[in-house]
Amino acid sequence: MFYGCSQTGHFNLISSHVFISCFISDINECLNSSLVCGPNANCSNYNGNYSCSCLKGYNITNMNETINSNINECLNSLLVCGPNANCSNYNGNYSCSCWEGYNATKMNETINNSNPCKDINECQFSPSVCAPNAKCTNEMGSFNCSCLDGFTATNSNLPISINNTCTGTFYIQIFSFLNTVDIIVSGNVSDTWNKLNKGKNTEDTSIKLLSAIEDISDRLTDEFAINETSIQLNRTTIKNSFNITSALPNSATEIVVPQVPQETTITIIIFTTLDKVLPSQGTNDSRKSDVRINGDVVVVKVNETLNNISFTFDITNQSLGNPQCVFWNFNLSNWDSTGCEVKPYISKGNETGKITCECNHTTSFSILMSPFSIDHKALAYITYIGVAISMASLIICLIIETIVWKSVTRNDTSYIRHVSIVNIAVSLLIANILGRCSPVVFFMHFFYLALFFWMLMSALLLFYRTVMVLSQMSRAKMMVIAFIVSYGAPLLIAAITVASTAGPQNYISKRNACWLNWLESKALLAFVIPALTIVAINLVVLIVVLYKMLRRGVGATTQPDEKHALVVIARCVAILTPIFGLTWGFGIGTMVSQDLSIHVGFFILVLSKAT
Repeated sequence: MFYGCSQTGHFNLISSHVFISCFISDINECLNSSLVCGPNANCSNYNGNYSCSCLKGYNITNMNETINSNINECLNSLLVCGPNANCSNYNGNYSCSCWEGYNATKMNETINNSNPCKDINECQFSPSVCAPNAKCTNEMGSFNCSCLDGFTATNSNLPISINNTCTGTFYIQIFSFLNTVDIIVSGNVSDTWNKLNKGKNTEDTSIKLLSAIEDISDRLTDEFAINETSIQLNRTTIKNSFNITSALPNSATEIVVPQVPQETTITIIIFTTLDKVLPSQGTNDSRKSDVRINGDVVVVKVNETLNNISFTFDITNQSLGNPQCVFWNFNLSNWDSTGCEVKPYISKGNETGKITCECNHTTSFSILMSPFSIDHKALAYITYIGVAISMASLIICLIIETIVWKSVTRNDTSYIRHVSIVNIAVSLLIANILGRCSPVVFFMHFFYLALFFWMLMSALLLFYRTVMVLSQMSRAKMMVIAFIVSYGAPLLIAAITVASTAGPQNYISKRNACWLNWLESKALLAFVIPALTIVAINLVVLIVVLYKMLRRGVGATTQPDEKHALVVIARCVAILTPIFGLTWGFGIGTMVSQDLSIHVGFFILVLSKAT
């Protein structure tokens, strides 16, 4: 319908009058019937309206709607929007949208058959949609997360996602272990543990538990953060300094490491109820029976030697006095205060009831054959003084060899002899390295074995020159054999030891010193057996050579220089072999005894060899 208006009027001085007249005419919508009613329909025009009706033989498509010209383009969605898309029809129009997990090929263009929806590769997202320790597999319109080998979902009833991450099976084992420990040491358990603890000839059950906890902490390789009701475990990497405060209820224990020589890992376990479980004194403790553990128990494990570790404890029972800072010495089966002392607590306000302990536990010189580490100041002094003298002597030896090298290596025998001396000195120097425990043990094992094998090569050279006088081997050939045997055999032994005892088998022992493990894996035998075997072979060679030299003069078949070199080698073997035998005889003694005199004797003999 069309409405048109026109206006006429005249005005005078008193008032104005406006006259409006409207002319109305109908719009005939049926002039183009197909656009209004669609195909197969009649259009009937009325004043201000119109109606549509189907031709004879046709029915309306949707009985609930008015007949119109709208075409449902979505009747064939695939041809209109392409694959992986939804088509939505509107009156006179339509729209396309991608399914979940799909995007338009060209994001800035309309979705249609020429610009279809393609799969989104969610596995390329950063950060990962699956979170750490999981594998993402892309699927059409979706993705799938699966845990890597050795890991499992935190909640197995839910799909893996950033909210349900994969944790290592070892983590699960540690978590379960600590959860079990938390249960058995929590609550009113003192009476039960007193019954379980020591009989006359048995070790305290609680000490076995503490030992198991320490062993578990030795096996940790990844970073952990586990909190139970009464146990907190943290394993992390530290660089310059480090401090941590207990997050457990009713505990404010603080551990501070002021400085570390290099980046290393540290494991800290805090127990708030272990004081009710552990004995307050050992089996042979002569202290008063009213001694009590009066604070949290903390386990600290680290790969490096740390000095001046500070512990601040809350005092559980403030009525007790005369505090001592102690650690459990497994060798003595007792609490030990060696290296730990009480320090004045520096209050951060009006705090009371706190004690600060500072411990200065430094790893002494590695005890080569002993599974025990005797914590005694005398051994520490012997170690530091002896190592300093030994290393100085070795450096002087190398300097002298460099100066007199040409004058003392005129024949093949002397040449090989001095090559052996240089390599023995270098092996001893390199063996005294510092660093992470595992690689340090490997290189110590390798170079100390190399020292023995170079001694063996010296003895075999003496045997060859004395017994097989008519056979001549070139210098180059002797050098090749010497280096292959002296470095190849130790490398092979050290590598096999790592391969067969690494991981849960306990390749190393870090309880008090970094060296090959004895108690669990017997990895120490990989050093003891070759070393003592070489000592035995050297003794046999010495006896044979002395017999030959006494039976027929050495000078009968050798040049004077050659004779002198052989005599010198024989003298060295004659002197060093008994020393080696005596040294490692003491070494065997340290494997079965913790007697201080045996360990001191072994330390002195070991250090004197380098001097």
